[in-house]
Amino acid sequence: MSRGKFDDDFQNKDSKLQLQQKIIHYRSEVITFQNKLKKTVQELEKEKIRNQYLQEKLFEAQNTNLESYEKEISSLQIKLLASEVALEEEKKRVKLIQEKLIQSTQIEKQVIEAKPEPLLGLQSYFNYSFLYTPEEERIEEETGYHDISIIGDCLIENYGTADLHQPIICIRITPHTAGHISGKIATNRLGLNDEADDNSRQEEWHFVHDDWKERIKKNGEYWIKPQKTSIIQPKSKLTFSNFELTLRSPLEHQSIILEAFAYCKEFPNGIPSLNKIIINL
Repeated sequence: MSRGKFDDDFQNKDSKLQLQQKIIHYRSEVITFQNKLKKTVQELEKEKIRNQYLQEKLFEAQNTNLESYEKEISSLQIKLLASEVALEEEKKRVKLIQEKLIQSTQIEKQVIEAKPEPLLGLQSYFNYSFLYTPEEERIEEETGYHDISIIGDCLIENYGTADLHQPIICIRITPHTAGHISGKIATNRLGLNDEADDNSRQEEWHFVHDDWKERIKKNGEYWIKPQKTSIIQPKSKLTFSNFELTLRSPLEHQSIILEAFAYCKEFPNGIPSLNKIIINL
């Protein structure tokens, strides 16, 4: 056998083998498609049956249960409407409660933040003691006259909760000819001793009026005010310290009264002192 003939035979066998493989593949594809077609036909039949079943149920629902469904829907709509109304009313009630709560909170806050009305309180009183020596007893026996000295303090107290401004004291002797008062009272606005240490000296006082001598002579009234203090703070005191009241009277039954009146900007009409000094001779 020649070389050329062998090659031709080999090529023919190979072509046949390829053709057989293709035929087998195509048959397999045909079988696959036939199975798919068969399955599709079966599913289509099922869908037809299902569709028929659903149509029957729909027809049944439309013709037998429609009225029941409509009633149920109407009932549900009524319940829904009632719930909506109740919800609106509840919202209104909650809003009203919130407004009342906010109003109450604001009122409570205002009450807490509100400051109490300031209380104005002014009072004055005497602290004093009598001085009567044996020498004065001897003079009394010899002349029928005697001197009586009273050493005291006149205190002004602010018992309120607000400041008191421009304090003034009026000390009055009745009868006005019965004696005189001496103490740390300046006769001018410069004070008693401007060279003294401000921290060591007591509050100095001066006469309020320029005609203070006439007022003392006519009425027995000593109008004085502090040199430096113009405000008495709450729960504080102002003291006219160590004044001396000197009385000289014949031995006869007579009453001598020393009283005080406290004034300030807030109490322009004056407040009588809590106590008086009364001497019966």
